[in-house]
Amino acid sequence: VWAGDSRSSSVRVDVLPLPQMKGSAFQVTPPAYTGLKPYAQPGPPETLEVPAGSTVKATLELSPESPKVVWRNGTNGAKGAGTTDEMTHAGGGWQITRLVNESGAYELLVTLPGLAEPRVLGQGQITAVPDHPPEVDFVTQDRNRAVNPGGSLAVTIRATDDYGVASISVRLASGDDPATARVLKTWTYVGPP
Repeated sequence: VWAGDSRSSSVRVDVLPLPQMKGSAFQVTPPAYTGLKPYAQPGPPETLEVPAGSTVKATLELSPESPKVVWRNGTNGAKGAGTTDEMTHAGGGWQITRLVNESGAYELLVTLPGLAEPRVLGQGQITAVPDHPPEVDFVTQDRNRAVNPGGSLAVTIRATDDYGVASISVRLASGDDPATARVLKTWTYVGPP
């Protein structure tokens, strides 16, 4: 700064570029009972929707590199909230594996030399889709039927499940006594799709 014939001393300022994501991916392994195969999709900062109980591996590449990358769960917009875990540097990129049982926001934070506070690199949302219980129902309007001993009764049933039906069994019991229950018919399917 010049003022008249006076001048302030000069100060050197080094500008360091913030790391940027060159690439990222989510590798999702759904729970075995769903019958779904593992799959990949675009990674952070994308939104992710997976069956509850899925294992998710997030990988990312940065340029320039950062000495440390942190994954913060459960931020939901609150600064400093949630739990943090350091990502591992391996194979030229950063990675972390998480078990997803509940929905919430996430942030990726990078540390830079000379800065006390980490910088937010990206943020997104993970939704854990709950498994709905199977549903079985009689396909009839008339649920009160009388049959003579030795007679036959046609019964139509419908079963659904969000990940497929493995088997259906029809049981007969005398009154409310479970000891008298016996299986009349079982249909077995190849398993979840």
